[in-house]
Amino acid sequence: MASRPQVTRPRLASAIAALVLGLAAAAPARADFVFTVVNSSAQAGGMGSFDVTVQNTGTAAVDVGDFQVELNLPGTTRVGFTGVSAATILPYIFSNGGPDSTPINNIITNPFPNKDFIGSASFFAAPGFQTVAAGATVGLEHVTYSVAGNVTPGTVVPVNFLKAGTRIDDVSGAPFSFTSVNGTIAIRAVPEPSSLLLCGVGGMIVFWVAAAGSRRGRRSEPTPSTARSRGA
Repeated sequence: MASRPQVTRPRLASAIAALVLGLAAAAPARADFVFTVVNSSAQAGGMGSFDVTVQNTGTAAVDVGDFQVELNLPGTTRVGFTGVSAATILPYIFSNGGPDSTPINNIITNPFPNKDFIGSASFFAAPGFQTVAAGATVGLEHVTYSVAGNVTPGTVVPVNFLKAGTRIDDVSGAPFSFTSVNGTIAIRAVPEPSSLLLCGVGGMIVFWVAAAGSRRGRRSEPTPSTARSRGA
């Protein structure tokens, strides 16, 4: 009876390593993302805004097809969200996706102003996705808010992500893993009228001194007729 060939340990280890490498090459690149609410401030009785960003912390570029972000303010605070747009400071993630790729509040039953909303957008134009490079940070949405006049200056209002309503997906709709960093809104005092008056008076004095110096400089320059008489 013919003997069966034996697989030696080195050959077996090489075969397993090749199989693992093959599976890794066949699997699509995945990434981890970090959502961040950028801290902001506003005066009591005024308006303010902040951006929501996302960073690809993975080691490879990935194609993103859509995102969804749910933000929440404490129910007792006298601050409310008033709108959402793609006017982010960093380049907007779907800036090449056309007008239909801007973020909207998709909670139809909870229109602005509110204390909780879900902003979402997809890349509608061909090729249907946006490639986010490894390590890159892009803008997701620009959020505006209003502050009631009776909010105490120095108050810090938390802006929280709700994970159940937050996601970022690849082209097929499969979610990427992510973490989130909440932000804050710091309430500033409204400047006193006396402070504004002092600033205005100070600006006028600086302007007057500069103008007076300019006039003196022009008077000290010799006119053409004076220069000729001095030369004679």
